[in-house]
Amino acid sequence: MRERSLLDRVVKAARLFDAYGGLLTPKQREVLELHYFQDLSLGEIAGHWDTSRQAVYDLARRALRHLEDYEEKLGLVARASAAGARWERMSDSARSLEQALVGAGQALKQGDGELARRELDRALIALEGLREGILRRED
Repeated sequence: MRERSLLDRVVKAARLFDAYGGLLTPKQREVLELHYFQDLSLGEIAGHWDTSRQAVYDLARRALRHLEDYEEKLGLVARASAAGARWERMSDSARSLEQALVGAGQALKQGDGELARRELDRALIALEGLREGILRRED
């Protein structure tokens, strides 16, 4: 479980860094890049910078806290995540619509009107999913 939480922390830090890293000082950006993305330990960074491990820890923690504060105020990462989920739902609906229309066409070619009707009903449901995705704005 500890590895999972470590992975979650690194992914969260990466997303926050991508969104707000430009708002950090150069030193804050550097410590996060070295620690999270180049996988250097705090001790290794401290050795390169000729400072204490505690100073590096404090700088990294403060930088991460700034990123979290920006996210709390601006919510860019949360909005991007919600938009990605919305896009996935719309893509699923588009695939379902295509499959239903193909199925309806095949059923009509075979002269099976009942199956064609069911497929068209499925197409309408998928189309409604697309419509909802287009009209819904998640703020």
